Amino acid sequence: MHKNYRVIFSDQTKNEVSEISRVTYLELIEKKVFGGKKRDVKILRAESQGDQIASFKVTTTSEEGTKLVSYYSLVLENKHWKVVQDLVYMEAK
Repeated sequence: MHKNYRVIFSDQTKNEVSEISRVTYLELIEKKVFGGKKRDVKILRAESQGDQIASFKVTTTSEEGTKLVSYYSLVLENKHWKVVQDLVYMEAK
């Protein structure tokens, strides 16, 4: 995870968009607000531009049926790929 990592979250169940910083995101994982549920993950698309930028489109579906579509942006930094941004779309049920 890049030091400038952030999540842009579009929640269609509430019709709102929010931004979550790296620090807040890690706190939410630690508090078990995020994560901990079994999910089905599918990589739909992977692309790269040059040697230092890549993106992935991923769907994540929980056992309850919640479906997230994520667009991850990555950069190559010091020979390691790091996620800079997660653009998430939560589909309304």
